[in-house]
Amino acid sequence: MARQSNGILYPSARRLGGKCLVCFRPALVYNVRRGKRLQFTVRAVEPFTEPDAREIPIRN
Repeated sequence: MARQSNGILYPSARRLGGKCLVCFRPALVYNVRRGKRLQFTVRAVEPFTEPDAREIPIRN
């Protein structure tokens, strides 16, 4: 942010070849669509694993 960047793109740690995006300025994000809703369970004494995330149904 000190360099006036709008965000960063970095390699995914969990998916080989995947990418992650961070947007520092949410007003620049257009055409947002609802996708999956996930719940993550993180325990300080255990490493995070993908099964620790579960999908929660979206109610309209």
